[in-house]
Amino acid sequence: MKTLVLYYTRTGNTRRISEMVACTLSADCEPILDDRDYSGALGYIAGGRDALRKKVATLRPLRASLSIYDFILIGQPVWAAQPVPAVRALLHNPLAFANKAIALFVTYDGAGDQMCLARTAELLQQSRIIAQKSFLRVGRKPIENEALARAWAEELKKS
Repeated sequence: MKTLVLYYTRTGNTRRISEMVACTLSADCEPILDDRDYSGALGYIAGGRDALRKKVATLRPLRASLSIYDFILIGQPVWAAQPVPAVRALLHNPLAFANKAIALFVTYDGAGDQMCLARTAELLQQSRIIAQKSFLRVGRKPIENEALARAWAEELKKS
């Protein structure tokens, strides 16, 4: 089964988990890039606002062709318990993910992880979501979360 890990990151935490999962699964890994800069404190505030408003970002093209993958993992941080604008844009065409196995994961420091996962899953109604996972405080507990990411990826291999 050909596997792809797609992720959006603002601080690098989601990238860290994505790379660990991709390495464990021997999967391709690619960031989801948009044209908006959400860095710093003002970017944090703007990101939460844009997520609450369900803004759809303008994405840079992916290198990977989604059509060649059977299993796609999508990772993102939690912003205001909503999918981030870049992931919302990626999933704007749900047919690109139809009939594929999907796993969703989020990184977060506070709350809203389950709501974010549920709202992201709503955007993928024609896909088969086989797993969801939350990683808490990746920046503060990197070794613990990397071990959790490896263990989760090993579970995914078995299913």
